Amino acid sequence: MTSLLIALKIIPMIFAAFFPVVNPIGTALILYGMTRGVDDQTWKSISRKIAFILSFFYRFSFFSAVYILKLFGISIPLCSSQAALSWH
Repeated sequence: MTSLLIALKIIPMIFAAFFPVVNPIGTALILYGMTRGVDDQTWKSISRKIAFILSFFYRFSFFSAVYILKLFGISIPLCSSQAALSWH
């Protein structure tokens, strides 16, 4: 029973961990709500760590995207055309 309660507490946090990648600005309110009772110094420290990690993640994604697409045999024009089709 205890492990079930732990899992029920952890699953929403795992799900919420994907939001900064998809919508980093919109996630600021979620971060604020999760750290409501924390002092300002700790909140600033957490925010800096998140910004630091995400900046490396975005840089890695930007520079390695072409190679990852080549690995799976996907071309850039194909991605562009699919993005254009999904926009309309």
